[in-house]
Amino acid sequence: MKIFSVGLGVHIYLIIRDSSEVVFEAGQNFDLNNIKLEFRKDETYKFTNGSALGNWYCRGNYVKNDSIITIDTVNSDKLLKSNLLAIRENKIFMIDSKHTIVDSTFYFILNN
Repeated sequence: MKIFSVGLGVHIYLIIRDSSEVVFEAGQNFDLNNIKLEFRKDETYKFTNGSALGNWYCRGNYVKNDSIITIDTVNSDKLLKSNLLAIRENKIFMIDSKHTIVDSTFYFILNN
């Protein structure tokens, strides 16, 4: 019974944590993997790295200033190489402190 209660508590916590409205999102689909960034109204974000074997999530806070987004963490799975992101046309790129694109082949496509 304790395991069920803990599981239910964690489930409710996750639902509440992700309850803020998504302001905009971006993603990219690869052969067997997909990545997704969700930016929420409460200035939190969720990064998803998904595959056929399951999903990995990273959450944190962000600040958006015009077309530059600063996230508070760079996730541990090494896909995000910078905490600075730039919206250019309909894509989000990782940039360095001089606003130069870090990797032009790795980007997120805006969905809305």
